[in-house]
Amino acid sequence: MILLGIIFILPLSRVAAEPPLELDRTALIRAQLAEQLQRRPVTQAQLEPYHRDLLEATEQLADFLATADPEIADGWRDYLHWDALVGELSTTQSDLNVLSDVLLSFRRYRNGLELAPFQQLQQALQAYIYEAHVIDAMAQEKQFDHCLNRLADALARYESSPNYPDAHTIGRELYCLEKSIESGHEAIDKIRDEFQHPNLYGKVSVRLINRLLERDLAEETVINEVSNRRTTRGRAITSANLTASMQADPEQATIDLLLRGQCRAPATYTEQGQITIRGSFLTDIAANKRMLVDKTGISFLPADAQCTTSVQFHDISANRLFIERIARRRAPKMRPDAEAEVSQQTELRIEQELNSQAEESLQEANHLFVDYFCAPNHCYGTFPEMLRFSTTLSKMQLHAQSARKWQLGSPQAPPALDQHDLGFAIHESMIGNYAEGLFGGKQLTDRQWLNCLNTLTGSEPRPLWVHDRTDRWSLTFNDERPLVVAFRDDRFRITLRIKQCKRNEEQLNTLVDITSTFRIETTIEGPVLLRDGDVSVELVDTKSPSTKEQEMLHFLRWKFRAVMPEALYFDGLVPPTGGSLAMLHNIKANEYSFQNGWMRIGYRLVDPKVDASL
Repeated sequence: MILLGIIFILPLSRVAAEPPLELDRTALIRAQLAEQLQRRPVTQAQLEPYHRDLLEATEQLADFLATADPEIADGWRDYLHWDALVGELSTTQSDLNVLSDVLLSFRRYRNGLELAPFQQLQQALQAYIYEAHVIDAMAQEKQFDHCLNRLADALARYESSPNYPDAHTIGRELYCLEKSIESGHEAIDKIRDEFQHPNLYGKVSVRLINRLLERDLAEETVINEVSNRRTTRGRAITSANLTASMQADPEQATIDLLLRGQCRAPATYTEQGQITIRGSFLTDIAANKRMLVDKTGISFLPADAQCTTSVQFHDISANRLFIERIARRRAPKMRPDAEAEVSQQTELRIEQELNSQAEESLQEANHLFVDYFCAPNHCYGTFPEMLRFSTTLSKMQLHAQSARKWQLGSPQAPPALDQHDLGFAIHESMIGNYAEGLFGGKQLTDRQWLNCLNTLTGSEPRPLWVHDRTDRWSLTFNDERPLVVAFRDDRFRITLRIKQCKRNEEQLNTLVDITSTFRIETTIEGPVLLRDGDVSVELVDTKSPSTKEQEMLHFLRWKFRAVMPEALYFDGLVPPTGGSLAMLHNIKANEYSFQNGWMRIGYRLVDPKVDASL
């Protein structure tokens, strides 16, 4: 990617020349930026709007807690370090470490944190902390020039070798410079615009959706209806097929559930006064129910059924002959009303059934999305900045972007997933940006690492066991870039950046990178990650570690050889055995690739009766 060839138009005489050395390219970029960006003084007054928003959010949450049970309200105040928060907001210069501790309370899932008053406080608190750091830094002498240098260095490196750490630096330095300039915003916007593509793309084919939803419905009901002094008895046999049809919609996923079939009553018995009618009817059923999917979950419109009925009178009798004759003469005129009534009753019953069954069958999928994705991410403050579902006639699509104001999305549009029934393309910026909001500054204990491996693999590696005879340990992630991945050359590299390591009473307060590289293979049982080489555990500082530091690094390497084993099977992640999602057992992986910053995962739908490999 020649990113800066788009941002800065070089003289034509240089097009055919040799590419400049990185240092020359850095100097050129810096000079061009310095010429376009006009600096202005940074003052604490720029923080005032964020302080007002934080005060307002705090007051709104205080009012909300005042309406709760006193014991519950006190529990929330204790959880959120309320006294410390209010105390810092009453001072002229708040302690950002104290406010950061309050913010970390939102990075632990607790029911209720997704409610609007808590969310408003979290967002205002995060904005205030970040802006305070930026303003404090940019007010320092020579900080503007330092940002220019870092930005130019990162842009030059990224131009020749795209990578997430440099993209992360570009995003942060652009944001800092933007807060410090009088003019030149167009140049910053032009660079940022190159990284505004979604960094997550997902696709589900109409074929797979039909496999999940399609079913044959067979039902036999007893007819026992009384209306207008008329009683009808019999039995109705309904047989129908439910399928799904996509509707083109760029703003949300629009899927029509189509029910087509017949309802037949081979023998009905109707009594009205002295008249008895034996007959039958056949009803053609055409019912639709529209399902909508957006970032709030799955919703439905009421079902609409259209039925057409054909009624046959096989015998008409009465206790008096002349009444029977009159009834027989009137029978042809009675048939349209009878057909309309049967159609109306069938429509009502089908609509009720379709409303009930459709919503019940998709309740599991909606529960997974709303309760296991939306609610926790709203709590953590990591809900994607853009999350859009859409449909074409052949597929449902998901486009998402995780990128805060100081972060960047993908520099390229997501790759196509045309050959897959279920597929995802995930850019390394999605994982890095998301992890910063989820893990930044957060501590994970030894038991949490053990539980994580148990969830993923269904087993508990011996080096991670926690009991009375083991050393207790924990790691605290760095605030910036706590987890970085790189998808290159069919390899997946993951780096955890730790700012604090604890082992019993020992503590190491320096940056440590824990890195492993994996390649993926597909097996009959599913994908397996195979580690290339050993786990690397190194100080970020290039100095030689002390004896104490070396012991801690050795301990971490032993632990993370279990967290990042030589072969990682995902036996703990399996589709449910019941419900509509059980159909996911009928998909088979046909692509796992790591190229150009993208991880592509693709599955195809198979028939287990035909494909013996399942």
